[in-house]
Amino acid sequence: MTLKTTKSPAVKKPKAVKKTEPVTEISSQTDAAAVTEGPEQVAEPASLVDGTAQIIPIVRRKEMVERIVARAGLKPNAVKHVLDAVLHELGDALSREETLALPPFGKVTVNRRKETENAEILICKIRRNKAVTSASEIVGSTDEAD
Repeated sequence: MTLKTTKSPAVKKPKAVKKTEPVTEISSQTDAAAVTEGPEQVAEPASLVDGTAQIIPIVRRKEMVERIVARAGLKPNAVKHVLDAVLHELGDALSREETLALPPFGKVTVNRRKETENAEILICKIRRNKAVTSASEIVGSTDEAD
């Protein structure tokens, strides 16, 4: 008995616009390391702010994991599992149109919601305090309170 397998047609994802600005001058050794070792800059299409085009950077899951590992000093595998769980819970809560109050991130409310054939579109408002403390200060203050 022979099984036939067929390939489904590949679905192409839209390509992201890469930020490719020429480096004109590197002033110090640390700037050179940041330019050569930094993550690939992927950006949204340009938007207009004050009549000038601005490129909006996108933070992908991989880069977010790297940032959390650097800040918290945890192992990348553990961070990936926790980040996935947090993102799923945030998405589910927003789908239920719950208001999220998550300091120091801020307060997130769903303003509008639209169901399409392939997606759920949520227009959210995030309110953040101007004087947001760093996560290391918050973690340090909870350790002292115990």
